[in-house]
Parts: sequence; C-alpha cells; structure tokens
Amino acid sequence: MSGLSYSSGAMSVLHRFYRSQAVIYVEGEDDVVFWSAILSRMGIDRVSINRAGGSSQLDSVIKKIVENGASTM
Repeated sequence: MSGLSYSSGAMSVLHRFYRSQAVIYVEGEDDVVFWSAILSRMGIDRVSINRAGGSSQLDSVIKKIVENGASTM
C-alpha cells in the first residue's frame, strides 16, 4: 500500500480507482509477480495486486477489512 492507509469505506471502492473487479493484497514485490503469473495462467484478469510492504503491514490490512467491515466484493 506504499505507506497509505485507507479507511474501510475507501477500501470498499478501491477496485474502481484501479478499474478492476477486485484488489488483492500481498506481502511484497515477489508475491505480486507470483500472483500475477498464477492469475494470468488461470485466465483471471481485471484484478489489481497491491503490495502491502511486509507481513505486519498485510496483517494490518486484513485486520482493517475484518474489524471495520470493509466490503471485500
């Protein structure tokens, strides 16, 4: 997420900003490459993959989604 912290409301509509159907959060850059390749092989497109910046930052994103009720789809 590059140091930005989004409210749960913003997270619920972030996919629209990226013009994608969904936003996937991963730990780091290697994970972006890995999941891009997997999704491409599966024919899944229109998905934005965002780097959280590490496991603790990814935990923060998960916590915000779960505890603050951010819409996940």
